[in-house]
Amino acid sequence: AHLRESFPREYLAQYFQDLPDSHYIFSLAQVDQLVQADHHTEALELLTTLAEYKPGFLPLIDKGTELAIHERTGAQFSYFTNLLAENFTPEEGPGYSYYLAGRLLAGDENPALAAVEYEKVLGANPLHKDAFLRLYAIYTKLEEHEKLAALLAGRIEVETAPEYKRRFLRDLGDLYMEKLGMEQEGLDTYKAYLDEVPYEKEVLTSVCQTLEKMGEREELITYLEQSLGYEKDKSARAAL
Repeated sequence: AHLRESFPREYLAQYFQDLPDSHYIFSLAQVDQLVQADHHTEALELLTTLAEYKPGFLPLIDKGTELAIHERTGAQFSYFTNLLAENFTPEEGPGYSYYLAGRLLAGDENPALAAVEYEKVLGANPLHKDAFLRLYAIYTKLEEHEKLAALLAGRIEVETAPEYKRRFLRDLGDLYMEKLGMEQEGLDTYKAYLDEVPYEKEVLTSVCQTLEKMGEREELITYLEQSLGYEKDKSARAAL
């Protein structure tokens, strides 16, 4: 506030507009510090000031909307969502707007309604990580096992990080086997997981048991040999 009173607005506008995005990332860290200290009003004031000079900076709009939702300040929520509408094209804006609506509904403890909005986000942007994680949490809480399975299957198709893809394959296989009773789908998913993690004992055991139950003897032999390879490798490592 002192800076704004001491210098002409035109000077400040040019100064802030010329700053690199890294400066605003640092400022957002200061906002987080204010929030952690329970100075929410001051945090919102800082975000509003920054937004005047960098209205098209998406992380800033995101943070401002999130804090406005938390504080239930309708005027500031409208301010930041209006910035979104003014600075982003229809192709960019709708998915993000649904995301904001989802968070607002989740903040009001309407998880089922929030899920509908997050689904729209992923329809517009399948790689939206935060919307995926929030949907995952909502579906788990509501025990929407079929929707959770579809969510995981869709994420596996677009996930580029191998460690996350492995985790989602394991989660999906467990879901098919333990919650949905879909043995064939679970088996196929576990096999895809074992292509990535060949010696996961629990998964190997489940695959072997399922193949034996289905009478798939040739495949069973293949995975029994893989399981024996795991045991030999484990023994060899124990002997070192």
